[in-house]
Order: sequence, then structure tokens, then C-alpha cells
Amino acid sequence: MERHARRLARKLLTLGLLLASACGGHPAQPRSCGGPEQCPATARCVAATCVANVAPVASLSVPGALEEWQLVTLDGSASHDPDPGDALASFAWGIEAVSAPCAPPTVAGTGSQAVVRFGCAGRYAVRLVVRDAQGLASAPAETLIDVSPHSGPPPITVGPDITRAHRCAGTPLLCTLADSAVTLSSTSAGVPADASLSWTVVPPPDRPLGADRRVTFSPGPEADSPSVAIETDGTAISGDWVFRIEARDAAGVLAAAAVRVSVTNSPPVITATLPTFDHAFDANVSRFTVAARIPVTVKDPDGDPVERSVEWHHVGDGGGAFDGEDLETAVTANVVVPYGAPGDAAFLIGGQGLERSIVFRVKDVNGAQTDQTWPVVVANRPPVLASAPASVAVDHTFDAAGSRYLAAATLSSWSDPDGDPLSPGAPTGDPACAELAMLPTWSGANAAVLCSLPYVGTPALANFAGPHAVQVRARDPWAVSSAVGVTTVTVGNHPPRLTASPASATVSCGTGACCAWEDGVCLDLRRSFSGATVTVPAQVWDDDGDPVAPLASPSAACLPGAACSFPVGVPVHSVCDSVVSDSVTVTISDGLDQATASTTATRGCAE
Repeated sequence: MERHARRLARKLLTLGLLLASACGGHPAQPRSCGGPEQCPATARCVAATCVANVAPVASLSVPGALEEWQLVTLDGSASHDPDPGDALASFAWGIEAVSAPCAPPTVAGTGSQAVVRFGCAGRYAVRLVVRDAQGLASAPAETLIDVSPHSGPPPITVGPDITRAHRCAGTPLLCTLADSAVTLSSTSAGVPADASLSWTVVPPPDRPLGADRRVTFSPGPEADSPSVAIETDGTAISGDWVFRIEARDAAGVLAAAAVRVSVTNSPPVITATLPTFDHAFDANVSRFTVAARIPVTVKDPDGDPVERSVEWHHVGDGGGAFDGEDLETAVTANVVVPYGAPGDAAFLIGGQGLERSIVFRVKDVNGAQTDQTWPVVVANRPPVLASAPASVAVDHTFDAAGSRYLAAATLSSWSDPDGDPLSPGAPTGDPACAELAMLPTWSGANAAVLCSLPYVGTPALANFAGPHAVQVRARDPWAVSSAVGVTTVTVGNHPPRLTASPASATVSCGTGACCAWEDGVCLDLRRSFSGATVTVPAQVWDDDGDPVAPLASPSAACLPGAACSFPVGVPVHSVCDSVVSDSVTVTISDGLDQATASTTATRGCAE
């Protein structure tokens, strides 16, 4: 049988792979595992591979030619599970009256066979559902049966089947029928007077009698209608107990009848309160963690002893850790995900194929099992704006190597309820102040902005200095803050300063009429100096390091500290001398503010 199950499982696996290929895609790659906790709740770990748990198959058979009052065995032993190594854990029987005038029998047992007796003729529907060890249910197996009237008068009649709950209590634990013992009744009008009567009991198939499971007849098993007590020392008690009465004489059994006492069982009840699975970020070791506690109470309505098991399943988390403990009153959930790059955040929240779940199972001593699967979905709280100054004033500098104007400012402060690393979450709204960074602090992060303007050869501080409205929205690895910090950054400027040195130039001069005579002799001729441009040496200072240029020639820029000279125009002169001096003024600008200095420009005539 086991070899047949393994062969069937291999055929099913091969068929699944062929169907996946026929659908136009590649078959899914099997997921490796080191234990059941690394597989989804619907899979098992077989040969280091997560294999989908296949549902078991229910099969039932019933005898033919049934009569009322006849003891009937419903057989589900042909049911099976196609998964290699998997076993059937429970059998759930159900019977409904389709066209019978009386109530159908109730099956309390969970074994592969159910012993029942139909109280009246008619048609009944029998249904069987089996479950495997992981709690996966089969499709129901169903059949209709017809029960005929009894063909003759019964020599012995018994009372109707009895259904009773059970209760377990006390120390040491004792399980008994609820509401005291039951009384069996019989009538033996068709039995000879010299025949002897005796009651026997057939316990449920998996409930053998022994030191810890007992049946007591009072006053004794030879009475027509004895009182029966069923009790166990904390072991299983539920199921169908068949009490049989026989009439015997010297030659053997004359007649027999049976009554069924069905001891019911209520499954355990699990009550769990799922918390919000908040996470935290540990910047010292750069990892996300979750430490959650799920309060759990387990109660068995019958007082049965229970066994519980917990499994922590996780897939798609990049090899992160997920485990916990069963603390009886609570189950813990611990998650650890290393963070080395922004993409690692998806292994904690939102990643494709990411799944974490806790499977909590409770099984009572009678075999009733209750399962709950708790999804563990890690929560995230977006960043919070702590403070945002309405305005800040900063100086600027000139980056000669990068040929640009620069200004930096610290803006709003942010915190993250989970301690997550923060980054800018939206554009600043000002193209000149577009470079935004989040600088970590012990309590969160401060937003810092870098404003810049390229220098293209002409001083242009008027396009940079002044107010800039900068918007800041922070984001953690998953969410952008709803709040916006708006700060006006005013970029300041220091005006340039300069000193101008005297300038001299030699030019060609024209001559005119005599301007000095002595005794009829011309001593000197008038000279004419044409208008000219004189280059004036200057020393320039600018506290911001900005380039400066004369107003008349803005492209003739000069960096502070360099050997600067600026062209200055001088007017036409006509004098009786070979040298002429002019007072000249040099005016420069950094693109916003100006500076002026005066000096002399001397021109001499070339001889």
C-alpha cells in the first residue's frame, strides 16, 4: 500500500509538471527547505523540497440488503492519502435521512469504521470526509443506502441508541459520561425462560479496555436493564460503544441484540488576539526586527487533555529569520531581516512572494483537532515631522573647481516611529535648491538642502541670492510622510571690495599750433590726445569668493586673489604738454552688489 502511494504521488507530480509546461510557461522552480517551518502552510518539506500537500481521498463501503435494527458496519478503510509518508488522521462520518421517518444514527467516532443501527426503514445518505496529518480535508465520499423493514419479530429488543457527552475533571483526571451513568434496557419476550442473558461491550476500535479505560455494569452484566458507567483516567473516551445482549442455552446463542452508546466529543477552542506586528530598525547592526506576542487561550469544552504544536512558516524573505516560542499563555513571533541596501526592505514588507504565518494546532486526547493559521503581516508607520523653521538665512560660497555658486542649509527635523532610515520623499519645488539629503540623528533625521547655480562666465548672483521656498517630505523604505516641512532659505551675499592702482599708457599724439613763443621763436606745440581705453590694475576681495566684472564689460570677469585689471575709458585732451593725467573710476559687480575705486590714468606721448 505504501509503495502504491509513493508511485501515485510521483505520477501526480509528473502530471503537474507536464500541465505547467503545456500552459505556455515554465514550471515553477521547487523551493528548497530544511524543515516544515520553511514551507508555506499548505506544503510539506519532503527530501529538502517544499511539496504541495495533496488532499486525501475518501472511500466508503456499506453492506447490501440492510434491515432495520440490524447492526451495520460502515467501512472507510479503503480511504488513502496520495502523499508519500502521509497518513490519515481522522474520519468524519455523517448520515442523513433522505426518505426515512426517523432520525438517522449519529456517529461520534473518528475511526475508519463506524458501527451503526438504522432505527427504521427508508433511504439514507452516508457521507465520509477524511483528513491527513496536516488537517487537509478530502472531498466527501457519499452513497445512498436503502434499509428494509425487519423480516421477522426480534426475540430480544433493546432500547434506542443513546448519545451522551463526556466530561473530564479532578486530580488525577477522570473522564466520565456527562449527567451520570446510562441505563440499558431490554425485553426478551421471545427467549425461552431457561436461557441466560449477558451483556458485553465492544469499545470503539481505538479505545481498548484496560487499566485506564473501564466499563462497569450495575448490578451486573446479567441484568435485563443494567446501569452502565464508562470512565477513563484522562485517556480517550469518545466514540461508539456497542453494548450487546445475548440469550444462550446449552447449545449456544439463541438471539442477540445491540444498542449503541455514542460518546460525543467537542473539539478544543482556540482564542487568539493578533496584535499589530510593528517593527523596529537597529541602526547599530543595520537590521529590522519584530518582537510580537500573541495572547492565546486554549479550552477544551469537555475538559480533555490536549496537545498543542506551533509552526513558524516563512518564504520570500531573503533568508531572514522567523521563529518564536509557545509560552502557554502566548505565542511569540520574532523576525530579523538584515538591511544592507534599499532593496532589502522588501524582505520585511511588501516583497513579491513574501509570506509569514504561524500555524497553531491543538488536538485533544480523543483526536479532535482545531487549527488556526495566523498571518504575520509586518506593519509600518510613516515618518513624522518634528519641527520645521519658517525661514533660515545662509551665506553662499563660490566653487571655483565646479564653477558654480553654492549654499547649504539645515531645514526640518523628522522622526520615524519605527526608527527606520529616512530619505527624501518628494522634489523640493525649487530648481535651484533641488539637492536634498536626510542626515541621521539620534532621534531621526534632519533635512539638509544644497542650493547651486552654474557659473557661465558672467557674474549672476542676482539669479541665486535671495529667498528660496524649499519643501521637504521624508520617506522611510515603504511610505512617504503626509506632512510637508516648508522653509524659506534666504541666500545672502557679501559685496565685493577693491583698490585700483594708477595706470599709465604711451600713445601717439597729434601736434597743432604753437602754444609757447619767445622772441618770435615757438618753444612748444599743442598736443592732442585722442580718447582711449586704459587698463587699470586692481586688487579685488570678495568674502564669498565670487567672480567680479566691470559693469561696462560683464564678461571681463576676474576671481578674487588673481591679478585683475579692468579697462577704463579716458576722454580727448588737447594740451601744451607731452603728458596728461585723468582721474578715473573703476566700478565692479559680483552680479548683485557693486564696489567702486578711484585712481589716475596717465598718458604720455610717444616721441
